[in-house]
This record gives sequence, structure tokens and C-alpha cells, in this order.
Amino acid sequence: MPRSTTITVKKIPAKNGGKYQVYLPATLTGGRRIRKFFPSRSDAEMFAIRARTEGWKAVLKIDDKKYPKNAGGNADADRAGDIGFAEGGESGGESGGERTSEVWGSWLAKHEGCADSTTRKFRYVGRRFLEKFGRRRLREINHRELEEWVLGLEVGPATKWDHFRIVRRFFAWSKDFLEVIDKNPFARIAAPAKKTDGALPAVLTVVQMREVLRAGLLLPGVDRRRWWSFVALGGFCGLRSAEIFFATWGDVGAAEVFVRQPKRVRGWMPRYVSLPPVGGEWLALARGGDVGTEDRVFPEGQPGIYRLRKMVTGALGWPRWPQNCLRHSYGTYYLAKNKDLATLRTEMGHESEGVTRAHYAVAARRVDAEAWWGLTPSSVLGAGEGELAGGVLAWGGLGDQGIGDQGIGGGGLGDQGGLFL
Repeated sequence: MPRSTTITVKKIPAKNGGKYQVYLPATLTGGRRIRKFFPSRSDAEMFAIRARTEGWKAVLKIDDKKYPKNAGGNADADRAGDIGFAEGGESGGESGGERTSEVWGSWLAKHEGCADSTTRKFRYVGRRFLEKFGRRRLREINHRELEEWVLGLEVGPATKWDHFRIVRRFFAWSKDFLEVIDKNPFARIAAPAKKTDGALPAVLTVVQMREVLRAGLLLPGVDRRRWWSFVALGGFCGLRSAEIFFATWGDVGAAEVFVRQPKRVRGWMPRYVSLPPVGGEWLALARGGDVGTEDRVFPEGQPGIYRLRKMVTGALGWPRWPQNCLRHSYGTYYLAKNKDLATLRTEMGHESEGVTRAHYAVAARRVDAEAWWGLTPSSVLGAGEGELAGGVLAWGGLGDQGIGDQGIGGGGLGDQGGLFL
């Protein structure tokens, strides 16, 4: 197998200075491996992006006579002080204006303290953007080129919207804050559609929620319990996915659930939320007798829930899992039943009632809300409480119940049939 020629960014342990290292392997340089050290990840990422897009020799001040190809050896050239940034206009592009890769590096540094998911998304978008425009001067990029790039991305509609949104904010910041460009070219570009015509609704119907709960029977024993705990905390308590991943069984009380604040997430607050009877029954079924109070409710985190979602959506015939559907369904049916926006705002951890009203004041019938809060294990799985407690899940299947065209605003999942076991 050929050796890798990839430029990598790596965190150096604190005992060695706690810096970030950019590593250029010898298979790339043709003789010596090169390491560059930076105080922050954003500086290291900017350097690595420039090295990938502009060529490592254009970014580093390398003398070909001093470091000829195939010179051999593993000396650390950076420690000898022979390597540095090629500043100014030496590494490509016309004179006048800031290079796009350099401005993007400042943009990344601005978001250094954001949540990990945010910084990962910015780096992902940045790699694609700088592959196309990294060597260009920022003021030279016009709206036609940007529109062609956005529309030509071979990604889904939601990911394409993320690229448009993040790069548009980058250009707005460059214009209004840095003042390195006179106008934002994205002002002349129409936003791409966020969803396709066949997108699933964000709020599940009662029939769809019943299917989701029953689909847990397709999973192995431990996964089944994990799935029901995830669905119960999201659909009957309104917790976000990240909040579920941090929850322990000691946080689940008889009538309340303590919600911890996920690390490095700003704007979310620790709080207690009510645990309705239907949620308590599902959690009691999911918990079993072999877990302690310090054990995580869903220890596998994001990779685990992605795997289970894929299994369940495949069994149900859904194209994908509707984003935030459990939390959105909880907010919608809670408001339809109780008509109490202030309490819902507190339960969901929003900073203002305006946020709650904008996202969860969806038209829903009270009769549907009553049915939602009546989806107990005995009614959904078709077994008595004693059988459920003993782990005997007697279930007769869905019969002729499919996922039809029921739902809020007539939004269903099409004419898929029911799930048979």
C-alpha cells in the first residue's frame, strides 16, 4: 500500500506545549518531513488549507538547493528555523486586496470558542470553499462564480443550504467588520431550497409515533431499550439529542427529569422538566434492573443514535429521519393540549416565548394531542403491564394500519404499508 501524502493537523499534548502541529510527510515533500507549530487550531487549519490549495512550496520559504528532492533524512526543518510563512503576495494571486485563505483563517479564529459541531461544520465548508477560491483575492470573486459553485455542489439540499449560509456570513463579515471588500456578492444570489418536495414533516403524527415505538421490537435487546429511552425523552419530555446523551439514570426521577447543560453549548440552561406518566412507563421499560444511577441513559452518543435511526427508518421505509421531529412533536402536542406557552418555554429551555411561539405554535387538534399522550407501552405494544415488566413483549403486529395521509396539515409519509414482524 502506498504511503500517505496527506497534510494533517494534530493537537500536541499539554506537557509538550499544548500547541497544534501541521505535519507534511516526506512522501509529499520528496525528502524531509516537515512540522509547523501554531498556538491555535484556526492558525494551523489556515496554514494546512493554504498548503493544500496553493502548494506547500508556495506557502513555505523553501530553498530547493538547500532541500533538494530525495535528499533523504528525517530532520525537523522547522526546528532549524529554515521554514516560515510566505507573507504578502509571494504565494499566488494578484496584488491588491486580501487573499481569501487568509481572511477565512481570521473567520475561523472568530469562532474558536463555539461548540464542536459548529467548528466542524465551518471547517468542512471551508475546505470545499477554499479548494475553489483559496488562492484568489477576496475582492476579485464575483456573484456569478459563487452561484455556480453553490449550485454545482454534489451534496443534499440541507448541506447545500449550509454552504450558502456560512459563506454568505463570511462575506458579510468581511465587508461590514473587516472592510476588505466593498460589497457582498451573495446579495445578488438566490438562496437554494432547504428541503425537497418529498421532505418528511418535522412533527410526527400519532400513527407515525406508534410506528416508531413499535419498530424498537426489530432491534436487539440492549438496542431496543436504548431506542425507547431516546424516543421517550425526546418525544414525551422534549429533550434535545445532546441533552439526552448527557443524561444519567440518576437524573430521571418519579415526576421530573433533570436536564444537564451540554459542554461548550451556549444558550442552553440546566433545568427540571416534567415527566408525564406515559414517558415514565417507557423509561421504566427501557431501564431494566442492571443499570446504576451514574450510568448514562444513552452511552453510545451520536454514533449510536445514527445507527439505530438508520435501522428504524429502513424498517419503516422512510427516506431519512425527520430532523428534530421528537422534540418538535412534543412542543406541538403539549401546546395543543395545555394551551400554556409560558410553561412550554420553561420546559424546553428557550430564552424567550417568541422562540417557542415561532417554532412550536403549529396547528394541531386537541384530540390528536390526547392520543399522543396516550401512547403507553401497553397500548402500543399490545401487552399487559406484567408481561412488559417481565420482558415478554407480546405483539400482534400492525395489521392493516399503515402510515397514511393523516397528520398535521395533511402531511403524512405517503402510502407505505404497515410494519409486519
